[in-house]
Amino acid sequence: MRADSSNQSGKHVDGWTVMLVDDDEAIVDTLRDVLEAEGYRVEAFTDALLALERLRAGVHVDMLVLDCVMPTMDGRQFMETLDAEGRSLPIVLVTALSDPGFCVDTRHPLVTALINKPFDLDQLLETLDSLRVRRSARAA
Repeated sequence: MRADSSNQSGKHVDGWTVMLVDDDEAIVDTLRDVLEAEGYRVEAFTDALLALERLRAGVHVDMLVLDCVMPTMDGRQFMETLDAEGRSLPIVLVTALSDPGFCVDTRHPLVTALINKPFDLDQLLETLDSLRVRRSARAA
């Protein structure tokens, strides 16, 4: 983590927590390192069921980066569970599918952004920063 805990645009992100849920351990490890270097707190999981358990345990999460296709629970099932439990948080859906509609309704109210794999890390950081700024503005 950089000493000033600011992202690429120089805006402070202290206190903002991103949950990563992707079955690809290399992606999770890379994203965790990048996001922590940008000043985000990160909850990272390669198993969607473990991520849900963590949410149920009461961990605070501001944003979710969610893979569409995973073995134990796909992105659609994860989002349906969030809905059923009354949880609402912005989701950045990441997918290697040419048609993400195969996995999840990209118009779902929780899906605030869709990024295709392989993705540019700058694109993800800009997306998360935009979500953070919008949420901060709403909270103010």
